[in-house]
Amino acid sequence: MGRLDIIGGAKAATITGNGRETMRNIVFGMISILSAGSVAMAQDLAHGEHIAKTKCAACHAVDSKESAPGQPSKAPPFSSVAHRPEITREFLDSFLSRHHRGMPNFYLTYTEISDVSAYILSLRE
Repeated sequence: MGRLDIIGGAKAATITGNGRETMRNIVFGMISILSAGSVAMAQDLAHGEHIAKTKCAACHAVDSKESAPGQPSKAPPFSSVAHRPEITREFLDSFLSRHHRGMPNFYLTYTEISDVSAYILSLRE
């Protein structure tokens, strides 16, 4: 005890004293980087919701199971789409990247498509 052996290739190194502190800093740094991803995800959801409300809400209910306001529509509510078992992130990304009959031809960047997909899937919770 009291030491950490790291085996790399044919050689082994022993980390003691300040080396342990360095390892600890590396581990905490990695945790920080991974945690930053969850913050980015929250920003993606907010951006996806904003896009949905500005570009999709005329036809889709974007945050409830009711129809879009003032519009009896055949467009399904996003919460209904989110709860379909066959709907995956990949399916939504693909669907939103192509034009579909009866839908306006919006141009969305890949980031916007990804954000809207993430927002729709967040409605499962």
